[in-house]
Amino acid sequence: MSSGSTEPKRIFEMIVEELGLAIEPDKLTKPNLAHQIVQAADLQWSVVTCESSGGTVTRIGLDLVWQSVVILMGDSDFSHETTALDT
Repeated sequence: MSSGSTEPKRIFEMIVEELGLAIEPDKLTKPNLAHQIVQAADLQWSVVTCESSGGTVTRIGLDLVWQSVVILMGDSDFSHETTALDT
């Protein structure tokens, strides 16, 4: 993943597919899809800090998606209390 706006929606679709999440990516925008992934990990998404104009996901949003993947994969060393908003 990179800085955010350059990330293709396909990255988020692959996360949903690989983790077997009950999310229909084709019906969601890129930010809404990222939001659903973060929500599946019980982390907090903020439209203000995680999304920017033009349907893009910010670096903070990408960090939350990454943290969500780690949590959803069952990494016991990762704390639910740590979010990108804490940095």
